[in-house]
Amino acid sequence: MDSRRCIGPFWEFYSPKAQRVVRLRGDLLYYLWILLESDPNYVALCEHPVSFRTRVGGKWTWAEFHAWALDAAGEDHFFTVAYRRSLVGGDSKGFCVRQMYACCLWAEANNVRYSVSTDQFIWRQPQLLSNWAYVLRFLNGSFTTADLELGDRIGRFVAATGNTTLGDIKSAFVEVDPTSVEAALFLQIHCGALAADLGTEALSRKTKIRRIPR
Repeated sequence: MDSRRCIGPFWEFYSPKAQRVVRLRGDLLYYLWILLESDPNYVALCEHPVSFRTRVGGKWTWAEFHAWALDAAGEDHFFTVAYRRSLVGGDSKGFCVRQMYACCLWAEANNVRYSVSTDQFIWRQPQLLSNWAYVLRFLNGSFTTADLELGDRIGRFVAATGNTTLGDIKSAFVEVDPTSVEAALFLQIHCGALAADLGTEALSRKTKIRRIPR
């Protein structure tokens, strides 16, 4: 089920919001990607969307955005990742700072949102990252019509019972392979139809699942 591969400094895995296999360089970008996948406000993703050369402070600088996201309102968001130590208290004329500045100028010229995500920001919720890394292992793009129908059945079960747990759902669908139940449930959570508190405790049979009002 787990299609992730760590190849040297690269993470390679299927991304539901990119709808294809992506190849991400470094842990910072990988975990930023998990945050973007976990946020239902973003509906599409792309890695390394724009790269360019420009002059900053009299020097030619190569710059690139590490990720792009489209939100539900149709607005573009561009991201770069950086270790905080390379931005704070370092050389203000260093490559990393020049690259961020170049990206900022490009974003302003193109009237798009841009943010720098540091390691401090990305890793502020380790449990959320751990749980969503597990969830995304099941969302490998190979869903069948039967899987989607199972997800709808799970959604109706949660709506009928109110707040329930992962264990309750598995018990209610005991005739179905547990892996298929988890995959169908996680797809519902990923698309925003259902919700679970994945930020504070490890995913388990006690994890509460609820339906999101439309």
